Amino acid sequence: MLDKDFVTSQIKKNIKLFNPLDFCNNGGWANFDELEIVILSDVENTNGNHVKVSILYSCDYPASCSCFEGNSKPDSLHKELFIGNDGSFEVLS
Repeated sequence: MLDKDFVTSQIKKNIKLFNPLDFCNNGGWANFDELEIVILSDVENTNGNHVKVSILYSCDYPASCSCFEGNSKPDSLHKELFIGNDGSFEVLS
């Protein structure tokens, strides 16, 4: 099983592989500096790990938009990842 800190660092390092439209459905920009990762499952095989995660993140909104003010509840995104023993990283779904 992979360490949570390692999985978090791999997600941050490879954030550009995620579809940006998956984040902040109500507008705004995802704040990737403060990601929190919950590992839902981690299956190890000979080539690496198939990991299901919930990514908790907050959205930053333009100063002119007050419609979401006070929304401190983080958004979440469920993803399946493959983290290879060779350093490869793949977003499966």
